Amino acid sequence: LAPQVTGGERWKITETNSSYTSVLLEYDVSCTGEENETDMYTVREFFRVRKNNGQMYLLNYDRTMEQIFDGSKNVLSEKGILLGITDPDVPYVVSSDGKIVAFVQADELWNYDKELDQLSLLFSFRDAENADVRNKVSDHKIQIQNMHSLCLLNLFSLPHPYQYGQSLVLSSCRRLLNLLPCLKKK
Repeated sequence: LAPQVTGGERWKITETNSSYTSVLLEYDVSCTGEENETDMYTVREFFRVRKNNGQMYLLNYDRTMEQIFDGSKNVLSEKGILLGITDPDVPYVVSSDGKIVAFVQADELWNYDKELDQLSLLFSFRDAENADVRNKVSDHKIQIQNMHSLCLLNLFSLPHPYQYGQSLVLSSCRRLLNLLPCLKKK
């Protein structure tokens, strides 16, 4: 696999009190995949530690890893869309006619149109070079409410100055793709 940490680490104190401190460490890793392609993953490590009489104690540790979906690869199969290593409960909605599916993968909103046989990245916090660490904050959440008002983004970012609240982003997949040709289509 030859894993390599890319882009540096992001540390976040999630809770602290007189008994313990909880810390979240996040970083991206690139690995060689099954077909010698480079796959990207976001790794999250959670620590709960206690310091007592000069000694550090590890109370809890958990590591999760999620593959960053790459729609430019061969991800469509007869069984569906191959998402890679991810949570089995991927949020998605399907249009009433069954022709369009929207799903969230690794903090990105994707759309697949069966009629056009087209997979499109509709929204992402990541920039093309993955250089800006502010785009990698795990507090961002994308929630798909329904297909008519496709998504409601909860941009719960850092408290200040990046507090955005909720933003209605688009009303229709096809309308968005027609109105915004600058979107990167996969």
